[in-house]
Amino acid sequence: MRPARNLSVKVLEAENGRQAFAYFQEKPVDVIISDVRMPGGSGIELLERIRELKCAQPIVILVSAHSDINESEALKRGAQGFFPKPCHCEIILEKISAFLLERKTAI
Repeated sequence: MRPARNLSVKVLEAENGRQAFAYFQEKPVDVIISDVRMPGGSGIELLERIRELKCAQPIVILVSAHSDINESEALKRGAQGFFPKPCHCEIILEKISAFLLERKTAI
C-alpha cells in the first residue's frame, strides 16, 4: 500500500508568491508545493518569508525546471524537498506523506 494514496487534502492555489504568502498568513497550511520561478516572488522568497514567521512551520517542497537552485541549496534554505521538472506527482505525494507521518510521530 502506498501512503500517498491515503492522503486526505484540501488544495489551495495561488497565482504568485505574494498571493501564496497572503493565503498562508490568513490560514497556515501543513504543506506548500511551490515552483522556484513564478511571478510575484520566487519560491525561495516565499520559503524565506514563511521561515521568518513565528508560527507552526509547514513542509515546503520546491520544484524547478531551471538551474537557479539545486537540491542542496534548497535544503540549506529550509525546504524539506526539491524536485527537478519534469517530476512525477506520485513521487512528490509519497515524499509529502512520509514527511507528514514523520511529523505526526514526532509529536
